[in-house]
Parts: sequence; structure tokens; C-alpha cells
Amino acid sequence: YNKDVFFGDVLVAQAAIFVSAGYETTSSATSFALYELAKHPQIQEKVREEILKELENGGISYERINKLEYLNMVIQETLRLYPTVPFLDRVFMPTGQQGEFYTLEPHHKFSIPRGMPVYIPVVGIHRDPKFYPDPLTFNPERFRVNERGDRNQYVFLSFGQGPRGCIGARFGML
Repeated sequence: YNKDVFFGDVLVAQAAIFVSAGYETTSSATSFALYELAKHPQIQEKVREEILKELENGGISYERINKLEYLNMVIQETLRLYPTVPFLDRVFMPTGQQGEFYTLEPHHKFSIPRGMPVYIPVVGIHRDPKFYPDPLTFNPERFRVNERGDRNQYVFLSFGQGPRGCIGARFGML
């Protein structure tokens, strides 16, 4: 770790990319959510009722927004159908305990060598009927808490997963 990396112009540039990346992706996701809500007035009405109920109970705050379960389901379903990035890219860089190759056995005889780029097809996974029945249908109910528990956590990749997941995921969801 080099503490001198983040100073001056580099620090300003990093802050600017966080803000611009967060706003552009959020505005795109919001546009797609509004599009789907316009196509599905019954879902729109359910979201509207949930928000109005919360407003009657004392207004909106960060904590209360996080409690809007149906709105959260609509946003997740929007991000499933219209992910911000169509694929994730990574490069295999083994740690000391791993060898120079990552084997895909027993699923496949292929091995990934050090430095090889790996592309993860987010759109393909999000629209795979094996993971999401009737994948082209806008259905927020598939993100109900009990439904999510039955699904592998690695098939919803709108913010990536694991230690390389999106640092701005909470900002984006808000």
C-alpha cells in the first residue's frame, strides 16, 4: 500500500469518478424503472401505495427508504433486466497458495492461467431461465426475501459480488 497515491489531482479525479459513475448509472436505472412502471400500472400503484404509507407515518429518511420492501424489489428487478454493465471483467492473479493455474474441474477440464482475462456475462446470467423463470418478464416478486433465499447469490450481479463488488452499491440503491 502506497499512502502517497491518493493526493492532489489523483484524489480529485478519484472523487469525480465516484460521483459521475454513481449518478450516470443511477439515472439509467431510474429511467428503466420508470419505463417498466409505466408498462405495468398495477406494479406502479403498489409502489406508490407503499411510498404514500411511509410518508403518512412520518416522512422519508434513509432508514425508512431502506424499509420500502416493494420499491427495493422493483429496483432489483429493474437492475436484473437492465444491468448497468453487460459483463464484468477480471484477471486471474493467483495468491501465494494458488498455483499458476485455476482449474475448473470437475465441471470442465479447462484451466485458467495467470494473467488471463475472464469475462462474466451479466446480461446472460440475469436472463437465464435456469436462474430466473420467465426471464424477460418484469416480475419484482422474484426478489421477495423468501424467494431470494432460494437463489444462488452469484446469479444477481448488478453490483458484482465479493471483494470486487461495487463500492457504490449502497449509494446506487439509495
